[in-house]
Amino acid sequence: MHTSLTGPPPTSAATGPARATAEELEHQKAAITRLGHELRALVEATVRTAASPDTLHRVADGVRHVTGQLTGKIFVSGSITTRTDRDANLVTADGVFIAPDPQLARNLFPGLRAEP
Repeated sequence: MHTSLTGPPPTSAATGPARATAEELEHQKAAITRLGHELRALVEATVRTAASPDTLHRVADGVRHVTGQLTGKIFVSGSITTRTDRDANLVTADGVFIAPDPQLARNLFPGLRAEP
């Protein structure tokens, strides 16, 4: 069983998030263990790499994107420039948009209606 990285967790109206079976929990544990192994290998590789800093920054951006998919967060970076000199950054900032679980939001705020 594979779970969507971008969709909300399975829910039922009466109980909220669906309870996982023992088999699903073991499958989840195995997936987390595998992910942990691969992340450690990634960290080891970055310590020993001859890759350029730009390459490492691109990899870090990719990891941040995947983390955002897992957590419902969207990481963004932005800047403000002038119309005459678009290369001169007046202000730069990093931000995080958080997407709450729709079912949890409806439970907390019963007046909210589901989108058609």
